[in-house]
Amino acid sequence: MSDCHFTFPFNEKAEILVARAKKAILNNDGATFEGNESAGNFSLSTPLGQVKGSYSITSNVATFDITEKPFFVNCNLIESKLKGFITSENI
Repeated sequence: MSDCHFTFPFNEKAEILVARAKKAILNNDGATFEGNESAGNFSLSTPLGQVKGSYSITSNVATFDITEKPFFVNCNLIESKLKGFITSENI
């Protein structure tokens, strides 16, 4: 079971969504991103510790499962950051 679970509907091609998320995540020191337009894994550092998770894409819905996060980082903050990553126009 994951610590946090989010779903985001989207309207563009999955490849574009993944490219946005990958670029935004890898823009952080020590971050990793492995995956494609169907599924993958990622991690990034925060001042309080690592956030690790996975994603899957079915039709026009991206699902994120956070499997590890710092105790003091709440799910709402992670959801907000992920939403910003996938909706950013800066790819």
